Amino acid sequence: MHIKGIGINIDSPTIDGDLDLLEKALGDFQDIGFDYVEIPVHGVDAIFKGRLNWLQTRLITDILKKFKLKYTVHGPNLLNLMDPSNFQLQKDIFKSGIEFTNAVGAEIFVYHSGKIPLQAQGEIKGEGIRQNSFLKLPSPKKIERLKKIEIETLQELASFAKDLGVTIAIENISPDVEEESIWELSKRFNNDEMLPPSVLTP
Repeated sequence: MHIKGIGINIDSPTIDGDLDLLEKALGDFQDIGFDYVEIPVHGVDAIFKGRLNWLQTRLITDILKKFKLKYTVHGPNLLNLMDPSNFQLQKDIFKSGIEFTNAVGAEIFVYHSGKIPLQAQGEIKGEGIRQNSFLKLPSPKKIERLKKIEIETLQELASFAKDLGVTIAIENISPDVEEESIWELSKRFNNDEMLPPSVLTP
């Protein structure tokens, strides 16, 4: 594998839209000797209501050009093409992220693969257990349907990205431990695996 350079990401909560902090961080990273810096599009306030803020993007681009660094872009952490309730907004944000990547001269736009929430919207985590309705898990059909939607949407967005010279990189992400644990527990309950055989035997 050919290694193009060593990079570091900018922590989005640290800069929180403050372009002076962005410039300082870039200067520090260049002084340390990094080759690449990952820019969080959500940390520089470049997208508003799903659309690219071109004025903000130009200001950001002017700052990035002050350094000899190369850049990649990270999409919003909550970007999720498996979110049916906000699908069009998610898609618009993704597309604007690609446009931002092109505008700042970066080649890579990073996206964390989609995730289906276990709880219904507005439901408190763990509430299903307390109410004895243990787990409103998505059906296998729904899971496959949302997977298909994400794949087809990524194919569409990849074509758009290619025209702008941008590559979409799909990155893993740490799971929501609470949700993942509940999911696994539910499968064991459904398969009668939560109790030892001696308890299950009449």
